[in-house]
Amino acid sequence: MRYNCMTYALKVEDSTTTSLRSLNWTLTPEEAVKDICCECNRKARKISDLNSPIEKDEWRIIFFGFVPLHRDYEGTVDKYDYHFVLQNEDGTYSERETWGATPQSINLDELTAAYKEFGIEITYFAVKKLEE
Repeated sequence: MRYNCMTYALKVEDSTTTSLRSLNWTLTPEEAVKDICCECNRKARKISDLNSPIEKDEWRIIFFGFVPLHRDYEGTVDKYDYHFVLQNEDGTYSERETWGATPQSINLDELTAAYKEFGIEITYFAVKKLEE
């Protein structure tokens, strides 16, 4: 499996999941994240912000997307990117910046400000692993 920000945030890098498809950008962020979670035995619920309460078996993730990457000959966006960040148990934030990169701590305020500057929607989720 190739590891990226999504596999890191959803905590599927040590599972039997062999591949995850890309998110379906034709859906809303909430629908897209919930959809991919079903594929990897996870359940996500949208929360209002990072101060929203979560259950003891859940963890917080932040979804930044969808970011336009390419436009077709008519100027219509036909390729999007996205990014996920994981809140660690100690309250800090980390990410896998790109495919195969080593996870690293981040300054969430700086990252959030950069995405907001470009009008990118930020969505918060509580995620948990489902019983197998």
